[in-house]
Amino acid sequence: MQEVTCIVVGGGYAGINAIKAIRKAFAEVNSYTLLLILIDKQPHHLRKVLLFKPAACMNYKRGTEFIMLLPQIN
Repeated sequence: MQEVTCIVVGGGYAGINAIKAIRKAFAEVNSYTLLLILIDKQPHHLRKVLLFKPAACMNYKRGTEFIMLLPQIN
């Protein structure tokens, strides 16, 4: 069995998605052992696009329907 080492520099959105895509591609091939190395200056990962959810949803129950308050301009 051959060993393949993949090094991804940058743990942002693109780096995390690259790791996922590489892992998925190699999961279908059983003849390789995959070693993934992620290099980033931060010891943690923060998905900024998800930060709004607690603030937007904490006062509303699941299933609350939001309606448009301003008229649409054609």
